[in-house]
Amino acid sequence: GGGGGPPSVADRLRGLSDDLGLVADAGRMPVYALSALYPPGYAAGAPFDAAAVPGSHLIQFLSRDASKPGRGVGGEEEDR
Repeated sequence: GGGGGPPSVADRLRGLSDDLGLVADAGRMPVYALSALYPPGYAAGAPFDAAAVPGSHLIQFLSRDASKPGRGVGGEEEDR
């Protein structure tokens, strides 16, 4: 720190450590992300593009990657 320049990597890591300590002290749960690759056409059978799962303490949101604009079946980019 100091010197008026941008914070050093060590300063940023200390700040991150302090922030994560506050989260842990508050009793918060960690957040995870999962990306999975399914066989072609498998995910297309899901009856939704995205869904919130408010009753679960493990999963809060689901999204099919192929449902994003410009993404083909199986996550491959469509020809433009």
